[in-house]
Amino acid sequence: MAGVAAEEPPEASEGKTSAGSGDAELRRIIQAFSDSLHSLGHDLKEPIRAVRCYGQLLDGNDTVRSDADLREYVHIIVGAADRMDDLISRMLEYSSLLQNDTKPQDRVDMNIAVQIALANLHLKLDETSATVVSDFLPEVFGDCICLAELLQNLIGNSLKYRGAAPPQVFIRAEQVGRESVFSVEDNGIGIDPRYHESIFMPFKRLHGREVPGTGLGLAICRRIVERHGGRIWVESVPDKGAVFRFTLPACFSSDSSSACSRTEAE
Repeated sequence: MAGVAAEEPPEASEGKTSAGSGDAELRRIIQAFSDSLHSLGHDLKEPIRAVRCYGQLLDGNDTVRSDADLREYVHIIVGAADRMDDLISRMLEYSSLLQNDTKPQDRVDMNIAVQIALANLHLKLDETSATVVSDFLPEVFGDCICLAELLQNLIGNSLKYRGAAPPQVFIRAEQVGRESVFSVEDNGIGIDPRYHESIFMPFKRLHGREVPGTGLGLAICRRIVERHGGRIWVESVPDKGAVFRFTLPACFSSDSSSACSRTEAE
């Protein structure tokens, strides 16, 4: 006798419809927020650029040069404009990442991604007498430029939140199933477990104005990792350093060249 397909309970169907509409509404809200953020950022760029430009002109004025107080005021204005410009740039970057849900599929040599990150940080590395040691890392599927920025943000955090000793950063990876699990470990000031989740939220800054920054670095890290289909978290206690871990889709075949290698060659 032919089997009779069981009918789906009405409440199950309603639940799916409700969940679907909820997801669509969330996507709509994120899109609207992202669009507003992008528009606001571009609108603010021009006046900030004007403030910086006139501040720099004042800094070269003979009257200002001869007055220590005036020079200090001008430097405060220019410094504030620079910080605002950096914040707006990070907001625009975060907005762009929110709008892009496409999962990257290039093969990325993570060793080259580390090299790109370190090249971008070379001045800060010299300034802090930092040591960065990286194991040989595997290839993953992803976006080379975004993953280099992810590493740059995490290493940069280790330099920013360093302790009394010169910063030491260790980058490692291991394969777990279909994923590669990466870790960026440092000997810095550490993070209270109460804030292990909230530090990945936009504009969350544990140290206020004591440490310069925009409060978007780790939010951008999370978005980059999530766009790649991975997860990111931190393991840390105060005064014992921190270990940031993140997962990325592992590569298992050697057909096609590395996106990072192509990028570097170009």
